[in-house]
Amino acid sequence: MQNLARVIAFLGLVVVIVAAVLLVGNIYRINVLYASSILRNDAVRNPVYSIIWSTGLALVGGFVAGLGVALMLRRDGPALRRPS
Repeated sequence: MQNLARVIAFLGLVVVIVAAVLLVGNIYRINVLYASSILRNDAVRNPVYSIIWSTGLALVGGFVAGLGVALMLRRDGPALRRPS
């Protein structure tokens, strides 16, 4: 069970890193969009869909990474013992 939890946490971390890379790309696209609007140039694509994708990836990756960490911290056995 511990190996599965580590794999899940690792995959979640990879997805969060991919979302962070997309975030940096989105910041660049927004700056280019702003500069092109000042110059009245309409050759730049709107980055809204990319922002939505990176937000969704960050949300899913954070959930999966948290799930993996929670599985690693989970104890084996019952949390409360019944009195005998």
